[in-house]
Amino acid sequence: MVSLIGGAAGLAGAQILLGVLNRWPQAAEEHLSASLDARVYLEGLLLTLGCALLFGMLPAGRAWQSSPLEMMKHRPGDANRPGRIAARDLLLGVQIAI
Repeated sequence: MVSLIGGAAGLAGAQILLGVLNRWPQAAEEHLSASLDARVYLEGLLLTLGCALLFGMLPAGRAWQSSPLEMMKHRPGDANRPGRIAARDLLLGVQIAI
């Protein structure tokens, strides 16, 4: 859902920015007009769905391979070593900051 909202926001932003650029006063005699058509929207949708599937499969694969019984056997502090930052922790921090 987050990727679909992001894709929709990107296409809406592109539509707004193209509208602003099309109204921009031109110093030259010729005016170039740009607009979004169905092909752009379709490509945006396909790229958004592709990214959603690609980045959604990694956590889903890890969850599928994990064993709830093994997780319950270990204490919460066993998995995390103090002083060591995993890549997923760094990415989570960046995502929260954004």
